[in-house]
Amino acid sequence: MGTKPDGYSKNLLSLAFDVCSLIHKRKLPPSLLERLKSHDQYQGARYEIAIAAIFARLDCDVQFTDENSKSKHCEFIVTHRATQSSLAVEAKSKHRPSVLHQIGFLSSLEKLLSARMTRRLFNDALKQNPKDAPFVVFIDVNSPITPNIPMNDKPWVKDVKKLVNQKLGGVSSQEYPLNTAFFTNFSYHYQTENKAEQGEMTGIVIPHPKFPPPNPEFFGYLQSALNHYGFVPAIDIDQLLESSGRN
Repeated sequence: MGTKPDGYSKNLLSLAFDVCSLIHKRKLPPSLLERLKSHDQYQGARYEIAIAAIFARLDCDVQFTDENSKSKHCEFIVTHRATQSSLAVEAKSKHRPSVLHQIGFLSSLEKLLSARMTRRLFNDALKQNPKDAPFVVFIDVNSPITPNIPMNDKPWVKDVKKLVNQKLGGVSSQEYPLNTAFFTNFSYHYQTENKAEQGEMTGIVIPHPKFPPPNPEFFGYLQSALNHYGFVPAIDIDQLLESSGRN
């Protein structure tokens, strides 16, 4: 078994794998790559690339929407080739002072472990609902990873579950066609030069949505991919090139 990468290395490896996954599928818009180069837009672009790459690796067709459109719209539409399940996807990442190029002073650990301030992000994400297809929201809480705390006991998990319950409580499915909200924590940057721990994820499935949920098989693939995000396979480029040359 190889040595675990540190936080900085895992962050870079994950980004490289995501970018390559989208390039391989010819689904990396130049505008998204340009945003990745900008300090103030890096975080949002980085997370959008991560989620799009996860779908690309699940053999999905990823169609980015027109970001120049003045109307509300989701980030992209994905269609799983094997099951033909389609989803409208919105992805957002929580900004925190002094983290990932953000200005300000680093918050206390208590605030960093909390997700109480994600309400605005969640509300903004819901406004991008195209209202004509199953809709899934992804939000990264950008919090230090806590492997020693059980998932359901993590402060940010408690916060997001409370948030969704408050937002959706008493709203009929006809008024609120959201299928699932995934809250992730792919925040390897907090681990700096320490060994990187596995990222965290919790999914909240909305009962009785307006549109039928995705194919259960595909949904299982998606949850597994999110749970294993950050794993980069050992790819022998020389061997691949040699094999390609023989063919």
